[in-house]
Amino acid sequence: MKHLKVRLLAALVVLSACAQSSVIESGPYDWKDFGADVASPGETSKLFEGSSDAFEYLYIAVTSVGAGKSFVLPRNNEGLEALLIMKSGTLDQAIVGNRKQMGRGSVSLIMPGDEIDIDNSSLETASLYVIMWRAKRALDNDVADPGNDARSLLIDWNDATVKKIEKGQRRYFIDAPTTMLRQFKMHVTTLNEGMTSHPPHTHTEEEIILVRHGEVEEIIDGERHQVGAGTLIFLRSMVPHGIRNIGQGQAEYFAFKWAPKDR
Repeated sequence: MKHLKVRLLAALVVLSACAQSSVIESGPYDWKDFGADVASPGETSKLFEGSSDAFEYLYIAVTSVGAGKSFVLPRNNEGLEALLIMKSGTLDQAIVGNRKQMGRGSVSLIMPGDEIDIDNSSLETASLYVIMWRAKRALDNDVADPGNDARSLLIDWNDATVKKIEKGQRRYFIDAPTTMLRQFKMHVTTLNEGMTSHPPHTHTEEEIILVRHGEVEEIIDGERHQVGAGTLIFLRSMVPHGIRNIGQGQAEYFAFKWAPKDR
């Protein structure tokens, strides 16, 4: 047991050193700029791997799963939480007794220690975004809160609650604690042509915006960025930001943010 603890401590030191060398800054990240190619089955393209205000370790990639193939979640045995977003195609997913066929836009939230089985039983290649993290709070010894009812989730796109809003609609996926985060919120906004979701504002939570389709303008700390489908926007804590639909027709994007536990 002593040797196991030493190995775990060493692993955390390596993780920490790696993350400190690569702090993820606010801004848009286009997969094309990183040579992403998910057309070939089995291809994985990493967007970034580093740290942020809330995360000791954060990893984001997009991967493809060929017809008849399985996908193994990387680093699933290292105590990380994970979020999977279906980019294209259909994958069979099973976790803690829950099994679903997950299509484009569907979301999986995976707690540490939960094994997920992912298989492509279709005749076409499928692709998904893979986001994994370890919160800074997780470096403390009391992360496993016995009163925390956090659980892994499989949420099909069509099962999410949809509500009309003045500027379009909103599709709600997650609003719950995780083992590492006090609160994790995730929704998809469909924004009508020419509409601004909200003027530039700040909040303590970090946030990621992932554009599904359309063209938007994101203002980040006074600088304007025009981005399209597939672009991921990372926003650090208290950085002023706002988003507007500048394309033809509706624009649609995932938005998710997290509140770390208090130390």
